Amino acid sequence: MQIEIMRKMMFSGELLYSKIHEVTENHDLFNYHLRELVKNGYLEKNQKSYSLTKKGKQFVSNMEEDGTLQQQFKVGMFITLVREKRGKYQMLLFKRLKHPHFGYIGSVTGKLKWGQSIEDNAIREVKEELNIDVSKVKIVGVDREIFRDKDMNPVGDGVFFDVVIEEWSGTISEKSVEGEYFWYDIDKILELDRIFSKGFELGLPHLRRYLKDRKNYMPYIVENGTEGLDY
Repeated sequence: MQIEIMRKMMFSGELLYSKIHEVTENHDLFNYHLRELVKNGYLEKNQKSYSLTKKGKQFVSNMEEDGTLQQQFKVGMFITLVREKRGKYQMLLFKRLKHPHFGYIGSVTGKLKWGQSIEDNAIREVKEELNIDVSKVKIVGVDREIFRDKDMNPVGDGVFFDVVIEEWSGTISEKSVEGEYFWYDIDKILELDRIFSKGFELGLPHLRRYLKDRKNYMPYIVENGTEGLDY
């Protein structure tokens, strides 16, 4: 009932009570749900009419025209810490010790927080996870990843900003509640078991290109679906 009311409000600046009431003939049920929407801050009453609040407008922005709610994308970062050792580049990898993808190996990841820049997000995330201080972050690309289970059904969808960090101060933590961190030669990563192989196959050539010519490097955009993973 509340979804139907919100769907009707989505196409109007203001609506009279009688116009909103058209969603049902059940007077008592309608009044209850209309009051709930006002009480919870989705609608506001303006004398004889109703309009969406800021919270209400944010809600309907995720609603299709038929009233169904969109599944939301995950928006995050792939954080690549790189160092050079004995003439070879190494990347800091992360073995997950939490679900989903328990036991899989990938890059350090992080979520984007509302209202915070990509650079500030990356600086905050590595401080929280690795206990190091970073002042310079390079955005090298954007990945759209569709995660699939063993039957190749989509179970997740995300957009990830790829950032590279080469300078920091402090000692990197080797373990957190979420997993373990370890350095590994970039050229040997694809030989590892239980890695996000599709992502590394697409991403590593771009990383090598960036490390070869930082000055003239152009960020990339890729879209891929992962191989079937354990869920």
